[in-house]
Amino acid sequence: GGVTLEYFVDEHGSLSAADVRYIGQKLCKAVEYLHELTPPWLYCDMKPENILVTGRPGKIEKVVLIDIDGGCPMRLDGLPPKESFGTRGYAAPEQLHPEGALDFRVDVYGICATLDTILHRHHLLSASHEKGLISVIEKGMSKDPKDRYFTVKELRKALKSA
Repeated sequence: GGVTLEYFVDEHGSLSAADVRYIGQKLCKAVEYLHELTPPWLYCDMKPENILVTGRPGKIEKVVLIDIDGGCPMRLDGLPPKESFGTRGYAAPEQLHPEGALDFRVDVYGICATLDTILHRHHLLSASHEKGLISVIEKGMSKDPKDRYFTVKELRKALKSA
């Protein structure tokens, strides 16, 4: 059950910073599992429409990723994918113009782009008291993958302490 995160935010409006952190950490946990498979599985299509949530603001119960088969195994041979894929606005820049192999940082970007959308769509946070959370999201959305967190586990820890 549940509704998409997109619908949830449209329906309930503002989510607290605590809800945004909670959703982010749950997404990281789900993607960590995929990244630990052999070969690692890149999710590659993180966006509010691909996330189901149950509960209500302040008491979100479940956060579930759907459309897992839209991803791809991580290429360990260093070759780029044959074509671009992902959803514009949420896909990491290197997914849209692949020149080398994609790695875990595409999903770091997707999670942060999703959190950024639910933050800014309804002006949920005033920048003054949530600078830590905002800077974690901005780092995760760096255009250059080298400037992002390398793994979703690193991102999850940063969100926890933001």
